Amino acid sequence: MADCLIWSNEHGAWWAPDRTGYTTVIEAAGRYPQAQAERIVADATVGGRITVVREGPRGERLTVPTEVLVVLADIRLVDVPGLPLAHGREEETGG
Repeated sequence: MADCLIWSNEHGAWWAPDRTGYTTVIEAAGRYPQAQAERIVADATVGGRITVVREGPRGERLTVPTEVLVVLADIRLVDVPGLPLAHGREEETGG
């Protein structure tokens, strides 16, 4: 099974390791085995029934689950011009 992160729409942050709080730094987010992450999200959202309302990009109201499982392999970190690369990552070079 894949390693996963858990995003909290309620807190606007990633779950920290070992359920010890939240972090906005993705590299500091907890890595959870998929089966454990699925249980955490199901428990936290009561099977998807607990949601929060957020404003969408066009000002619309969106109802989203409070917690969301994200498979680590599906994440692609993107460097933003003017910001330093995340700690421990090397700059890619064309070739």
